[in-house]
Amino acid sequence: MKTARNLLLVLTTLTALVVALLPASSQAAPSPQKSDYATAPGYESSRLHVKVLGKPKAGQRARVKVRGTNQAQTPGYALSVYVADRNVFKKCPFSFSDMRNNLINNPDAVASIVSETNIGTGERFAKVITYRTGGTRKVLYCAYVRWIVDDVSVSGLRHTFRKR
Repeated sequence: MKTARNLLLVLTTLTALVVALLPASSQAAPSPQKSDYATAPGYESSRLHVKVLGKPKAGQRARVKVRGTNQAQTPGYALSVYVADRNVFKKCPFSFSDMRNNLINNPDAVASIVSETNIGTGERFAKVITYRTGGTRKVLYCAYVRWIVDDVSVSGLRHTFRKR
């Protein structure tokens, strides 16, 4: 009975994330500076945004700012950020576990730039992540905030690096 209840909760959460992102995914050309995000039921007050700082080139260092808010809870929240090749992935999966599977099954097209980093017990947070980009110019940033095993929010940002 408990397993069925947990499965129902997971399915409800994923369905809500799909419904929340449908209008955003139907836009013709998303702004390169604004990320789309969705939150799970029970976490409606959470926000998650991704922004590329500066004008980095492919193959060089890039700085990505991830910021957001969460309701106060203990234990704290965890942040994971991935960068994917847009030629392979058109949009971020709605669940963290699906993105993790993409990393495992497509290591040439997905990289983890932050994994399960503690972002505190709630309120506002901001992290600046510096990493060396690959040779791919068209990328997709996918950020996930989790609380214990719950997917709280997901945010996706499409970005094109300048030529070298």
